[in-house]
Amino acid sequence: MIPRKSKRKNRTRIEIAYRVLEVCKKAKGTHKIMSGARLSHDLFKNYIRLLESAGLLKRVQGGRWSLYRTTEEGENFLMAFREVGRLESKCRELEESLNRTFSISVPQRSDVT
Repeated sequence: MIPRKSKRKNRTRIEIAYRVLEVCKKAKGTHKIMSGARLSHDLFKNYIRLLESAGLLKRVQGGRWSLYRTTEEGENFLMAFREVGRLESKCRELEESLNRTFSISVPQRSDVT
């Protein structure tokens, strides 16, 4: 039996961190973060610890449970991440345009001496 390839792309660590911060723009509890960012409980604990230690996320008291909220520094990270994505997309578009231009209009020289 041949294994089928999944069409779903694995997320990078930075993409997961981005998603957690995006979910926590308004204070959220554990379950909402896990479902919003599609994380197991073990991954949730690791990312929360990492993002808190980096100052991108903070724990706030919400009654009986702890809630997590993206900090101002976390908001800056989200904006920078979006900008990098926008620039990356522009670079890909430029590269595709250059590839089309040069593959069509640049003649091969056969009379090189």
